[in-house]
Amino acid sequence: MRMFKPIARRDVGDWSAIVSAVPNRRANAIYPVGAVPDRLDSLVSLYPLHGRPVRCKTPDWVVPATEDALRLLRLRRVYGAHVMAAELAPSPQVSRGHPVVITSAIDADWLAVNRGFPAAASSSYGAEGTTTVAARIGDAAVGLMVVADDWAGIGGLFTTPAQRGQGLARQIVTCLLSEAAAVGAERAFFQVVESNEPAMRLYGSYGFEVVSSYAYWE
Repeated sequence: MRMFKPIARRDVGDWSAIVSAVPNRRANAIYPVGAVPDRLDSLVSLYPLHGRPVRCKTPDWVVPATEDALRLLRLRRVYGAHVMAAELAPSPQVSRGHPVVITSAIDADWLAVNRGFPAAASSSYGAEGTTTVAARIGDAAVGLMVVADDWAGIGGLFTTPAQRGQGLARQIVTCLLSEAAAVGAERAFFQVVESNEPAMRLYGSYGFEVVSSYAYWE
């Protein structure tokens, strides 16, 4: 499921290089599938054209030949991450507590909370044929969701430092899962850095389990 609209893409063999206006690593990485292509330099050269660092996202089943090719490019593994997924409950939980504002796109108020998210990238969240849902609790917490067919991908969670520890992230997640079920999604997933144990505990409390892992090379 593509959560981001690419501004540039280049395919060589079974490998793809993706560049998006969204600043995170997932939206800007080489996806290595299949044998190492002969013109790997063609994929790598796409990133300097857009002022982005070269990075590659390798799945947990990556073969040694792929890792050898990345080392020849002077890339190294920087950290790992997990995909956590779960079936959505037939009767979704209801978000309680602080009022949650739901919009169909990232707006100025959402951006004012998550200041690390550039305004220019807001329209790039959600590829063609998907539904975007943005959630916000006042000036304290935000989250994002993209729904495609029966899958919902949730991310962009952020709580301002002064408001952490109050359960706001949990309320955002609960609300987004409820919205996902309401628009017809049957399952959902999160992607979380392997060292982010609080987030993994939060998602695990909803029944989410690790279904795959990957690593970033930069």
